[in-house]
Amino acid sequence: MKKMVILSITIIFALNSCSYNKKQLSFNSEKEINLILIPYPDILGISMQIMKDSNLLFINDFRGDTLIHVFDIQKQKIIKKIIPVGNGPNELISPLEIHFSNNELFIFCRQTSTAYIISKKLLLAGSKNMEKLFQVSHLSNHLYPLNDSLFLSSGLYEKRYSLINNHGGTIYEFGEYPTYWYEEKNIPIEARAMFHQVDFEKNPSAQMFVTFSSHILEIYDYHTNIYQPILVKSILMGNYNYKYTTGSVLSVRNGYDVERGIKSVAVSSKYIFIVYSERKDDSQNADSQIRIIDWEGNPIKILKSNKEINCLVIDENEQKGYCIISDPDDSLAYFDLYEII
Repeated sequence: MKKMVILSITIIFALNSCSYNKKQLSFNSEKEINLILIPYPDILGISMQIMKDSNLLFINDFRGDTLIHVFDIQKQKIIKKIIPVGNGPNELISPLEIHFSNNELFIFCRQTSTAYIISKKLLLAGSKNMEKLFQVSHLSNHLYPLNDSLFLSSGLYEKRYSLINNHGGTIYEFGEYPTYWYEEKNIPIEARAMFHQVDFEKNPSAQMFVTFSSHILEIYDYHTNIYQPILVKSILMGNYNYKYTTGSVLSVRNGYDVERGIKSVAVSSKYIFIVYSERKDDSQNADSQIRIIDWEGNPIKILKSNKEINCLVIDENEQKGYCIISDPDDSLAYFDLYEII
């Protein structure tokens, strides 16, 4: 009898410890996509980002001798390789984040917490000279330009996000760390901040942006006041739990039965495209899906692929998605969006 009581308590505890106070987003429509390979004249290393400007793809490589490759889709050739790895002039250490800001390429070096810009026109003309903008706190993990003088940041802060000025100073902190997992309210903020590390993408035509970590996505509107963004919706994309250590060494790792979750996000003026992996360990198939929602957080459709998609960019004008896939080596591919959405 005692054994039965202990077992019952154990089961109840297990159910509570893996329960959630929010339901994950569900979709009713799915469609297979046809990925078409694009011949690429070099070996793709570990591609962290892909961005598109006209007929050019900018590929952010984690492991190359140079960290950003500019590929001409029409000519099917690499026209530029910029930012050599190193500590010298115009050299940086990976990982980098890159974003377009007006007519410039914005670069954030996470190793040194330093932001740079370089004119796209000068870059394509052969210039390698980056302009250093500012340095932020070493607690910052990600930095994204909202405009020329205002930047979104995330890191190991008391609040989930901060707005940074063009001198690297904090203007405003906002956003709460998630507590969707039942046990999470008892976990220290620094562990929650590390597990829910956030990146950003901005709506190309409206004053809105999306934040995303491995399992949670949030949509913000800043058209009323750019200095105080308003949360539109917080979305649980997949259930999660994690183990952590704090103290002299801070570390977190996925807990039991957790999907790898969000790998990349791309945006158009109407939709948010979320590359999501349901894979839980290396023994499972490495395919990916692209979950599409609108800017109000409503589910639209899931695009399914039998390939592992690592990063994605959307071209609204061409109605195409460009991506890096593992096949099994990294390859460049695209798919058509016509009649899909």
